Amino acid sequence: MRKINAAILAISAVFCMVGAPANAETDYSPDRILKSVELDDLKAVVASFNHKVIMAEADGEPSITAKSDSGLIYSLSGSACKEGERQTCKGVIMQVRYGMPDQASYRTVATANMKHAAISSWIDMKSETIGFTRYVVLNNGVTMANLRENVNVLMALTPSALKWVLGKKE
Repeated sequence: MRKINAAILAISAVFCMVGAPANAETDYSPDRILKSVELDDLKAVVASFNHKVIMAEADGEPSITAKSDSGLIYSLSGSACKEGERQTCKGVIMQVRYGMPDQASYRTVATANMKHAAISSWIDMKSETIGFTRYVVLNNGVTMANLRENVNVLMALTPSALKWVLGKKE
C-alpha cells in the first residue's frame, strides 16, 4: 500500500505543476466516426468528461494523461500509428498504473483479470508497477461516444480490479 500512496503523491505533484482543464475548443461530437485518432481526438474525449489534462504529448504516438473528478489518473495513447505528415493512429490504449503494492502477485493479478474480463490487469515486477488496460481497435470505425464509453469502462472497473489485486474480495 505504501507504493500505491507514493505513486499517487508523485503523480499528484506533477498534476499540481502542470494541471489544466482540457482544451474547450477541442471538438467532441458523439456521433462522429473515428477510424483513426490524433492528439486532438484524445483531448476531445477527456474534455467530454470535464477532466483535467495533466500531460499531452504529440511527438511519436500521441498520448494524454488526465485526472478524473474522483482523482483517478489515466492515460489515452494512440497505437498502430502512421508516420508522415499527419500522425494518425488506428487504435487507442487506455491505461491506469500504480506503484506495486506489497500484496500484489501474479496470482492476485490473475484473479483480477478473471473477475473483470473487460479490462486487462497486469503486473511488471521489474518496474514494480501494476496496471489496468483497455484497448480499442478503430480500423472500421467507432463513434466518439463509443470511445468515450470505453474510457468509462476502464475508470469504472479499475477500483474493483485494484481490490482484487490487493487480495480484498468484494
